[in-house]
Amino acid sequence: MTTTMASALKKDNYYFDFNTNTLFSMYGGEIEHVTLQFQNRLMNAVIDRFGTDIHPRKVDKSHFEITVPVAVSQQFFGWLFGLGKMVRIVGPESVRQQMQKALLELGARYAEEAQQEQGQ
Repeated sequence: MTTTMASALKKDNYYFDFNTNTLFSMYGGEIEHVTLQFQNRLMNAVIDRFGTDIHPRKVDKSHFEITVPVAVSQQFFGWLFGLGKMVRIVGPESVRQQMQKALLELGARYAEEAQQEQGQ
């Protein structure tokens, strides 16, 4: 692991384990420490994606959250989208805004196509 990668994975004097699954590295993107909230029934999916060293925190009787380093990318947003309403980005706010922008752009594309189809 490079010094740059080690610095990117350090937060509050804690080094996150380097795991390519956590990074969604196939598609790059800036590495951010993202806090995600999941419904409890997704624990196995979260472990499959991020590994066993995730330190989940109980939110309430139905939800837990984790903070993990990810390369924020369309691939990451796609994975979250696939989980639907069972997951939400808690923070940072900049990542929440990027997800919202990606969803709005995708929705606009399909709305535009639907309008074109109706006009024909």
